[in-house]
Amino acid sequence: MERLEEVERQHNELMKQHEEELLNVTTQHQSNMSSYESQLGQHADTICMLEQQLDICVSKNKDHQHEITVLNATNTSQQILIFILDYSVS
Repeated sequence: MERLEEVERQHNELMKQHEEELLNVTTQHQSNMSSYESQLGQHADTICMLEQQLDICVSKNKDHQHEITVLNATNTSQQILIFILDYSVS
């Protein structure tokens, strides 16, 4: 009978330890999940900000490309005009 009581006592202690460990693991898991959700939100905000900056850079790049095209056309026109003036003077 004493042996049975000892086994039951050990079993109850093990069950209690198991429940405490389960509670600790669950608490840690919930803490990790909360941290991951926060990080996910921060990453999403960063991605949105970078996408906005990329849109601005793409727009500025288009403007600069247009300006380069206009300047190249102007330069070509000026070179032709200089050539004509030089030819007519000679």
